[in-house]
Amino acid sequence: MNGPVVLAIPRTHTFEVVTSAARLAEIAPAWRALWQWAGGLVFQHPDWIAAWWRTTPQQERRALRIGLAWNGDRLDGVIALATFRRSGIRILEWAAKDHSDYGDALVAPDSDPRAISRLWQYVFDQGGFDLIYLNRLLPDAGVHALLEPAHGKALRPNHRTEISYRVAGSWQRGAEWFETLSKKGRQNYRRGRKFMEESGALRFRLLDSAEPREPVLERVATLKRLWLARHGRASDLFDKGSPVLAALTSVLADLGLLRIFVLELDDTIV
Repeated sequence: MNGPVVLAIPRTHTFEVVTSAARLAEIAPAWRALWQWAGGLVFQHPDWIAAWWRTTPQQERRALRIGLAWNGDRLDGVIALATFRRSGIRILEWAAKDHSDYGDALVAPDSDPRAISRLWQYVFDQGGFDLIYLNRLLPDAGVHALLEPAHGKALRPNHRTEISYRVAGSWQRGAEWFETLSKKGRQNYRRGRKFMEESGALRFRLLDSAEPREPVLERVATLKRLWLARHGRASDLFDKGSPVLAALTSVLADLGLLRIFVLELDDTIV
């Protein structure tokens, strides 16, 4: 006698676009669970997005457009987007883009492979924007699928070169990584260190988690403002009195991801 026949019924999703801070707070627990399960980067964590939205300047020119794919009460997909009005044009981009290295969607590992494209189609159909600009994608980013015409409203690919300072490898110690640098790179480091040691006692260290972060962040912001002014650039992350840096740093600390390394010359951070 044959056993029972089991039919595999595809999950059906319902979709939503979050546009308010209140709704963002409500769905945060489900979003955190998905982030943990999908192994997302901190830039896709709800607390990172919420901290940015709470502290971002010119909020009157911005609007949240966070796409959600629900499987019943379970969140299966998130595309964290926002619009920014520039010269009267509403540009759809990654939420917290200015303070995030890489953007991507979050998708449950066991979800329907079409979920991300269906969610994108829903976000697109809801409108609220004039142009779309999604950049800073890693080579394995899930949203690369949206470049294919078969996935609804396909994005048009564009390529430009940017310098990435991401350090990733199998090194167990910093010395091992240092030896992979070019001969000129190693010489420049040793020359610069020797020059600084002529002015006082130099040391690198990892800031202890019990030490107060505020004075360190203030010092970092001061040094960064000098660098920005020297190079003719600007960043609201380091504006005097801005709460953005402290808010985002707190998210890293709460998630156990924060590591602050300092270079001190006679106990002054340089």
